[in-house]
Amino acid sequence: MKKAVLLLLACLMALTNSAQQSEITVQAAGLLTGPNVYEVTLNFSAPVDLQSASTPENYSIGGTNLPVSAFYLNSSTSVVLTLNHLSIDQSYTLTVTNVMDLAGATISTNLSIFTRLIGWVPIGSQEQGFTPQAVSVGTNGFDLYSGGFQMFDIYDEATFVYEEITGNFDRAVRISRQDPSSDFARAGLMVRESLDAGKPRPSNPNSLEEAFSRYLDVHVNPSITAEGNARTDLYEISVREFTGGINRIEINATVNPPITNNITPVYPDVWVRMTRLGDQFTLYRGTNGVDWVRIGSFSFRTNDINNDPVQPFPQTVYAGPFYSPENGNIPAASGLRNLFKAEFRDYSGTNNPSNSGEISLSLAKTSNGLELTWSGGILQTSTNLTSPWSNLSVTSPLTLTAQSNEVRFYRVSQ
Repeated sequence: MKKAVLLLLACLMALTNSAQQSEITVQAAGLLTGPNVYEVTLNFSAPVDLQSASTPENYSIGGTNLPVSAFYLNSSTSVVLTLNHLSIDQSYTLTVTNVMDLAGATISTNLSIFTRLIGWVPIGSQEQGFTPQAVSVGTNGFDLYSGGFQMFDIYDEATFVYEEITGNFDRAVRISRQDPSSDFARAGLMVRESLDAGKPRPSNPNSLEEAFSRYLDVHVNPSITAEGNARTDLYEISVREFTGGINRIEINATVNPPITNNITPVYPDVWVRMTRLGDQFTLYRGTNGVDWVRIGSFSFRTNDINNDPVQPFPQTVYAGPFYSPENGNIPAASGLRNLFKAEFRDYSGTNNPSNSGEISLSLAKTSNGLELTWSGGILQTSTNLTSPWSNLSVTSPLTLTAQSNEVRFYRVSQ
């Protein structure tokens, strides 16, 4: 089933002081789960009472949109609200009332939210029976839950948060942690031509109708396995050059191109980045979201093993964070196969970066304020030239409004 994420922006706020008022704060983000069905995620700063947090009547959006259900995720102190309708690119007020903390104090607040469409799907049929989930965290973070069996050869199982993008793009994300799972678990960025949501394992490996999508990803493994074994993990690149691996040139349907300048990633500062310029994809690693080391570039083949032409990789693709623990690499007898979680933060990027690879940044005055336009990299901001720069999860152009007594600098980084 196709799913999508509504990022709900500008939402963290302190609660008013009262003898009966909880000190727990609430942060909001959201998910679209199918035709006219939406999941809005609330992230509480500490565990809350299960019964009151799971009561739909304790929430409303815009005063009239009442949740159909409320589901509390104990593992993440989050509540997922299911609604029948929300509009895209619109501001809402989300009201929380009568939710209790574990001490019995009330959590009641209003959150200003703004919806932005991003998607998520469970790739594959989830053969182990674990229920995948994507939970938005803040304005540009995700917790991805997966019990995926594998993400290689001719079959994929993963939780995939995606944007549908046409043309060139530049995306980056920080993987802050992933649960100990299998040796070959993978958390990173992926681009693919079809979603393959809920699709079963091919019964005929030579059937294009049953075949899984071509894709390219850059990912990292966990530093320790579910069995407690240390793993010398590295950055990795995976690619399936041909749909379903049919008529492939290599021995395997998916391959891992070599990386000559690899290092061991150190959580929580594990960054990956992917850019597209024309038919070329370039992959990077980093430690701060600002300075990048190129670890590979790739273009999909245009001829198969029989020298027959292959359709070019499409201009409109799905790209974003993904996670698969590859439960198939955990021995079944161990009893350790499970639903695992990977945490993604600081997701950002831009569309249509310069084809020449050059950076551009311009400022113009409009009737709405100042408009910032850029290409060739990720927009970053800082309050002064010596402080750390932060990635902005926005696309060009950006309208700037005056903030009292605030000085802010902007730059574009590759």
